[in-house]
Amino acid sequence: MDVEMRFTPKLGIQLKSTQEKLAIDRMGGDNGTILLIAPVILLITITLASLVLDLNALYTAKTALQDRIESIASAASNQVSPTALYEYGSLQIDQRRASNLIANELSNQLGDLAIEGYQVSSTADSVCIRASATFALPALAPIVDSIITPTVQATAIAILPNPTPNSPSTTICTP
Repeated sequence: MDVEMRFTPKLGIQLKSTQEKLAIDRMGGDNGTILLIAPVILLITITLASLVLDLNALYTAKTALQDRIESIASAASNQVSPTALYEYGSLQIDQRRASNLIANELSNQLGDLAIEGYQVSSTADSVCIRASATFALPALAPIVDSIITPTVQATAIAILPNPTPNSPSTTICTP
């Protein structure tokens, strides 16, 4: 067996057989392998990071729309009819004032959310709002927006407390 001895100042004497050298030379060594693996790892990392950013944006948009719809429904249910209160002594939602409030609030932009449409149902003691909004994904916007428009939906119900005895509260919004 042929053995080559090489002296390096830091490592001392290294022994390598010619068979080991030939085996490494036939495989091409491991020099340059990172050049093949690095772009694949980088592509996977960027794709996963983009996906995480977009899922976070989806969750944030859904939460923002839900919070906004709930606050609007609550404000609309507090639009008490003065006529019903003072003349009949009962609490009822003033439908006209509630509808105007909802229309004004939902016509405003919610940051990046654009209200696409909404549906309002109300009775004398409850308000139900269903709304949908579109938004742009931060990371994959150029790719995804050309295929679909991301949309989030939210539903909120607000019920006016009914102090009249033996009068059940009615809601017209079913999930």
